[in-house]
Amino acid sequence: MVLLLTSILGPKTRRAIVLAVLPIFLVLVLLFQFASPRDFVERHIPDAPSWSLGFRPKEGNAHGPLPLPNDYDPEETESAFCLDRFSPKYLTNLRDTSVQYCSAPSSSDLTCFHSQVSGDEKRDSLCIGNGAVLESGRFALNCQIRQPDANETARGIIPFDRIRQYWYDTGPRYIFDHYVDIKTTTDSETVPVATGNHATQKRTDDSPRQFTLLLKREGEANPWHCLMEIWSMAMTFDVLRMARDDADQPFYRVPEDVPNTQVIILDNRSDGPYWHLWKLFSGREPIRLAEIQEHPDTERLLTGAEQRIIVPLAGAANPFWQNDWEVRDCTQSALLRVFARRVFRHYNITPPPKKETNPAALRVTFLDRSGASSRNLRGQQSLLESLKRKFEGIEVTAVDFAAIPFEEQLRIIQRTDVLVGVHGAGLTHTMFLRDGVTAVVEIQPRDMPSPYMGFRNMANMKGISYFRAHADPISVDPAGRDQVGTGAKKLKRGMDTGGAASLDAVEDDIYPLEKRASWHGEDFYMTEDSFVEVVGAAINSVYNKNMREHDAT
Repeated sequence: MVLLLTSILGPKTRRAIVLAVLPIFLVLVLLFQFASPRDFVERHIPDAPSWSLGFRPKEGNAHGPLPLPNDYDPEETESAFCLDRFSPKYLTNLRDTSVQYCSAPSSSDLTCFHSQVSGDEKRDSLCIGNGAVLESGRFALNCQIRQPDANETARGIIPFDRIRQYWYDTGPRYIFDHYVDIKTTTDSETVPVATGNHATQKRTDDSPRQFTLLLKREGEANPWHCLMEIWSMAMTFDVLRMARDDADQPFYRVPEDVPNTQVIILDNRSDGPYWHLWKLFSGREPIRLAEIQEHPDTERLLTGAEQRIIVPLAGAANPFWQNDWEVRDCTQSALLRVFARRVFRHYNITPPPKKETNPAALRVTFLDRSGASSRNLRGQQSLLESLKRKFEGIEVTAVDFAAIPFEEQLRIIQRTDVLVGVHGAGLTHTMFLRDGVTAVVEIQPRDMPSPYMGFRNMANMKGISYFRAHADPISVDPAGRDQVGTGAKKLKRGMDTGGAASLDAVEDDIYPLEKRASWHGEDFYMTEDSFVEVVGAAINSVYNKNMREHDAT
């Protein structure tokens, strides 16, 4: 055929055909030489098998990637107990269990949110009231309280009069009873029209929303109690940010509402070391209700127009208070992680990276209680020296946290690899240790009725290694001599009169002596071998975490 065409066509025609075909041939050669075979096949031969050119289809093709083998099942989730108390589900459960307690004729609103995390039928509550005015030291709400209907009751809503009060005269019920005037009438009665400031100073839709958080504290210096209260306040704002009001707007907005939020302290205790943490969601300094008249600007703001009053979750309602004498299997907590991060951010503290490039000497921080009148570890200096001899090169420091500002405490904890202390509120700092690469040692009194699990459970949620040991109580015999054991008279040295700086004074305030178990007022003793063994186990547990690598022996 080719010879026939050659003989028929003339020289000029053959030359023209060659010149026309040659560029096309060259283009095809170049395309095949430089274009990806995968692209060529997928573009021009979509049904070609993947093995035809020895490559696998790229992700995103018509069939998509194949799944992992079945051996790689998703990891098991936390138990329902843990999720309901320590995960964001705790906040969403609160958000979804809300009720408007004011009936239609009311000119104020009162919305409360309820949670059940304890083993009984009691509920924990937080509330926000719109349309409140400060009059004669109390906030007035024009609200006709109604009873929950059957559907609301089935959702876990409780009648308003069942909202709880907590220990030390704290919690929503105490605040409502002593600092809020509320019209609690039946549905058949009417509510009188408000007069005075409430009627004349009603805010317009475009005016800034003003928020007032009402707080009655349990104390001012005990780390555990104070941080539980501050944490409960933070979670209260979280719930209000997640829930919508009748206007389909969030009850609270960040950052818009922060400058217009005032925390009012209802007790007359001293400031304490955690005073400024009450500003986590407030653009103003906290102020005591009794001191408002001394601040004309604040007084005009609170008495001249309507407020949105916030009654927060009580510190004792914090889910971390629940079941702290029980062993729990919870291994993580977003609530704990977020709160610690917020505290660091408030003090402009940047936590060191979990994996330090060049970690310093391993740092052991011992919680020194020498400023307290009880629960000291006798001979602690000798015990710490023994530890340093056993583990050369480590850095061991005894620190009295009650004697230094809270911000400085945080900076020390952020540099700590192993935290050691006799059972007490100072071990609350476990929540600020670095996740996953640190350890905590709790020395518990041998005469405690059962082991305390609160710090153990908290450490597990942070991936921190936890070690526990017991120490023997030191008592005083009738001749005034120290005795190791539980049979002699309880040791109680003179009370430190240094005020709130003394952890012992703090705990006497929280736990009156007549209500405290004997171990609250005792000192303790451990043998050198026992102390070095338990702290040494903690040291070895972190020797190969972070960027460290050491032999265990």
